[in-house]
Amino acid sequence: MCGIVAIYASMLNNDDLRKAILDAGKKIRHRGPDWNGVRILPKGIAIEHERLAIIDPESGAQPLVSNDGTITLAVNGEVYNYKELMATLQTPYTFKTKSDCEVIIPLYKQHGTAFLRHLRGMFSFVLYDSAKDVLIAARDHMGITPLYYGYGADGSVWFASEMKALEAFETAVTKRMMSDVPWGVLLSGGLDSSLVASIASRHQKKLFAAGADTEWSPRLHSFTIGLDNSPDLAAAKEVAKSLGTIHHSYTYTIQEGIDAVSDVIYHLETYDVTTIRASTPMFLMSRKIKAMGIKMVLSGEGADEVFGGYLYFHKAPHAQALHDETVNKLK
Repeated sequence: MCGIVAIYASMLNNDDLRKAILDAGKKIRHRGPDWNGVRILPKGIAIEHERLAIIDPESGAQPLVSNDGTITLAVNGEVYNYKELMATLQTPYTFKTKSDCEVIIPLYKQHGTAFLRHLRGMFSFVLYDSAKDVLIAARDHMGITPLYYGYGADGSVWFASEMKALEAFETAVTKRMMSDVPWGVLLSGGLDSSLVASIASRHQKKLFAAGADTEWSPRLHSFTIGLDNSPDLAAAKEVAKSLGTIHHSYTYTIQEGIDAVSDVIYHLETYDVTTIRASTPMFLMSRKIKAMGIKMVLSGEGADEVFGGYLYFHKAPHAQALHDETVNKLK
């Protein structure tokens, strides 16, 4: 088990690019405690590798570089048929290591991207060909060794063996925590809001450990609402207990919901039934939160629309219909 981090087409200068990829690599260093190497290339490209040495522990450090210096390769995994592949090479190649992974370089030179069909093993890798300005990121068809990708704010593309190295979701939460007024999180007990609350709670603890000042309690306040005996209330209570938040649980009656509909429609400016139904308890809870002096809250809203979380999405006849409906919901 090794770790890969790669950045493609970054706008950072080389020093900042090196720092960014090394910081990301630290988050997955547990995958490769034997060695870490990084290569900074032109055009905002960086490739970093955290190595767990299995074959050729003495000289198989990565990223690997081709004889002519044009190809850079970082691999996580093993190529089981590397000896057979070496015997099929038509052009002489001087191997610098005894690593099974190095065969990918001459194999790519010989077959282009078609070389992938010749590999047998469990692997994920990032290969950059500076002569052709081509970057290839791939994994075995079962995904035995993982490889994730995401996008930086500057339009760059990031690859990593674990999502924690990408940080996109965590960054999206923490950058919204810049507030000079009391704030909290909405918590239903579901996956979406629980993840947001978890990141917010952890980040707030870090801020106070560093001596940050606040207008509110150092502990995070969480809020939930539901009908009496709602499973959401019980689930949110369990999550809040686990995170250590100061939890506020509210109930409402069906009649209170009906009485609030006209106000909900006034503020939403829509007669869409689904939107009104979902917004009514939120409206009632927001009144109570405002009365506590809290002006800003984080929530998990939007995830169901992006990831097809509603039950009726299961009835989509094909993938394109599912995609079209998620786009429609976001509009």
